[in-house]
Amino acid sequence: MRPRRCGDSAGHVGAQRSTGPRGRPCYDRALRGQASTTSRVNENPASHDAGTPRSAFAYDGYRRLWIGAFLSSLGSWTQDVALSWLIHTRFADPSLLGLRAFAAEVPLLTFMLVGGAMADRFDRRRILLTSQVLQLLCAATLGILFAFDRLGIGAILLVAFLTGLAQSQSAPTYQAVITSLVPRPAIPSAVALNSLQFNLSRAIGPVIAGLLLARAGTGACFAANAVSFLAVIVALLGLTLPPRPAHRGKACGRAWPKASSTFGATGRCGCSR
Repeated sequence: MRPRRCGDSAGHVGAQRSTGPRGRPCYDRALRGQASTTSRVNENPASHDAGTPRSAFAYDGYRRLWIGAFLSSLGSWTQDVALSWLIHTRFADPSLLGLRAFAAEVPLLTFMLVGGAMADRFDRRRILLTSQVLQLLCAATLGILFAFDRLGIGAILLVAFLTGLAQSQSAPTYQAVITSLVPRPAIPSAVALNSLQFNLSRAIGPVIAGLLLARAGTGACFAANAVSFLAVIVALLGLTLPPRPAHRGKACGRAWPKASSTFGATGRCGCSR
């Protein structure tokens, strides 16, 4: 009995038509393994939901952190608009607006790489908690100084710098944490939803700032930002991060720490194997 040739039946996954003079059997060992793997994935009900845009929300830790980060981002954008309005109306110097933005961005440009290295070597949950508490204190300081009419441009620039410094440590740590809260198939969903919350807060936050400025004044915006940090702090306090493996992988001839158990071992030039 002759072996079945590729093309005799169209009902097999991954079949390839033979190009040799004698032809070859439809499935060699590798193709049979691939077909069986595909079959097992398709039989798993959870695999149908793993690649959906909202699949990361199925995981409680990620969902709670997403909500906390969204509320905190709303408060940050609210304060940003209020500070710009305060500088414009109180000091009437457009250059101070640029100077405040510069003071906030310099720490991000300078210390972001340090923050990434710290996220690989220290407790990420503790880094995030420390950063959020520092930013809460900065927002509360602005509110208190404003309430006592002691808020000058020097204090505004100093608070902007300290806030940027805290964000330079929390931003890379947060990116590492969100991908460790979901399994590998849901990582694209986690990253996309994180971008969604950032852009939503950037669109909604200034609207909230405008309403608060019109109805309650600038101090209310500072208070709202301080309170908003409590949401992400509460989420972090109830969060349990998966343990990180102690061994190291090698990439491009150098030893790099393995970021989390979500990712596979890192091979040459960062390729996953």
